Amino acid sequence: MKNSNTAVIKKPAANQLTPEQRIEQRALHVSEEAARVAANVAKLQAADVAVEQAAVRFLNDVIKVGIKEVHDVFDSIVENAKSTYDTARRERDRHLKPFEDASQSIRDSINAYYQTLKRIEREELERAEREQAERERLAAIQREEEKKRVQAEVDKQLESLPPDTPESLIEKIIEPLTAYEEPMSIAPPVRVSSPETSGLMSQQSNWRGSIIPGMEIEVLKQVVAGTLPLSIVEFRTPELNRMAKLYQGRKSFAGIRFEDVPFVKGTGRR
Repeated sequence: MKNSNTAVIKKPAANQLTPEQRIEQRALHVSEEAARVAANVAKLQAADVAVEQAAVRFLNDVIKVGIKEVHDVFDSIVENAKSTYDTARRERDRHLKPFEDASQSIRDSINAYYQTLKRIEREELERAEREQAERERLAAIQREEEKKRVQAEVDKQLESLPPDTPESLIEKIIEPLTAYEEPMSIAPPVRVSSPETSGLMSQQSNWRGSIIPGMEIEVLKQVVAGTLPLSIVEFRTPELNRMAKLYQGRKSFAGIRFEDVPFVKGTGRR
């Protein structure tokens, strides 16, 4: 007795397939057949018009038809999806813009505020340094005047001493001058405190580089000399391709390769 629970899976008939399913089946067949046709062409070592014609017919009558079918089925879906996406994105951007502008405005103002605080701190530090320098200058003048006064008193006392004055007495008289042989002691400068902030945000360095207009050759000279890295130079492929088409192998440049990379072109029909 057969098991009544055994399920028989049937493939849907061709007319029951959705357009997407029909394209998937067609694509699988085309991929397998294209591999066979391409292999036949790749094996050719001599002219074979029949194989070439078969490959061109397959390209024109099978692959192009499949491509057209894909476009017929999906282009409208893609266009509708793109239109919906573009509309949604425009609406999103339109609603975001006031908030983004407001955010940028606040950030710009805070950035300018932090710049002001840095300027104030720098000015306070410069002022403290100037005041310290002035204190040191005045202290040096006062010290020199005091030294001259003490020196005059010592000289006066030494002049009044008899020739047989003991050495110990002379040393005692000139002892006040030894104080001026030591480095001058100046009070430490006033410490400048950084301006107080909330600490909720911070200003980060954001260094950027750019080429000064008109100085491109100077930059290239430094690259050649090894002072600057080669990575700052951009080689533009479209410009290299333009030169290749212009010279077509008739002229060469050190470090540049011009080569012809052919591609197949044609409708596949006569």
